[in-house]
Amino acid sequence: MSLYGRIIQIEIGKAGTTGRSFSDFHISFDIKKTEFGKEPNTCKVTITNLSETLRSFIFAEKQKIIVKAGYLEESGPEVIYVGDITARENQIKRPEIITVIDAGDGAESLSKSKLSIAYSPGAQGNQILKEVVDSFKLPKKTNLSLIDIKKKIFSNGFNFNGAASTAMNKVCKNLGLNWSIQNDELKVYKQFNHDKSLAIELNSNTGLIGTPQQTKITTQESSDSQSLEIDGWSVDSLLQPKAEPGGIILLSSSSTGQNKKYKIITVQHTGDNMESDFKSTLQVVEI
Repeated sequence: MSLYGRIIQIEIGKAGTTGRSFSDFHISFDIKKTEFGKEPNTCKVTITNLSETLRSFIFAEKQKIIVKAGYLEESGPEVIYVGDITARENQIKRPEIITVIDAGDGAESLSKSKLSIAYSPGAQGNQILKEVVDSFKLPKKTNLSLIDIKKKIFSNGFNFNGAASTAMNKVCKNLGLNWSIQNDELKVYKQFNHDKSLAIELNSNTGLIGTPQQTKITTQESSDSQSLEIDGWSVDSLLQPKAEPGGIILLSSSSTGQNKKYKIITVQHTGDNMESDFKSTLQVVEI
């Protein structure tokens, strides 16, 4: 595996349109993702010395940003983040002008999706889940028919009027599920399980940096606002664009042993196409 020749490509534009692409500039990003959907995953991008025309374009309202990153000698740039632009500013540090962009993954949908539903006692959980999921009007990263909840029922029915995210928390609490929005797609899977995506093999030959460290991970069930500390590992690697909360890695190291399976709880991607870091830091738990 050749993890050389770092590349970052930024695409910005209105949803459903062809926007503009930025790559021939000094670009950096800081992306933070978790497996819990109450708040959007965040991204901060900086682009140096854009023209006045391009800076004005970025300041248009209601735009999305797609961040792609990777290695020229491997698979090229891969999508690492998709989100709604929530803020932007120009910082003048002569002779440079640095444009800073903040984004939230699914921010628009989380803030504006509402629904009003009423189900009688004995309603099937998968039927309620589907209606709540559909209210977000986002692509589904998960095939809901493959989640084994067919026998789950709401004995007291389910009545709700308000934010779709709150309804999703309540339904997932009853059904024992986790949910989140990852790259503008809605993901659902069983609590204490993983999302069934292909495992990322991580070892010294595929980008592992140093030795994984044991740590306490602050987490929570998607259904509960109370935080919980669990035992896990902090793992540093050269940038892994496919690494996403809910996914799994096959980790091999002197501290963890060989080919151990871990679920990703959080991930932070930091990248710069000219200097500094180009890496992923994962918090994981063994499964």
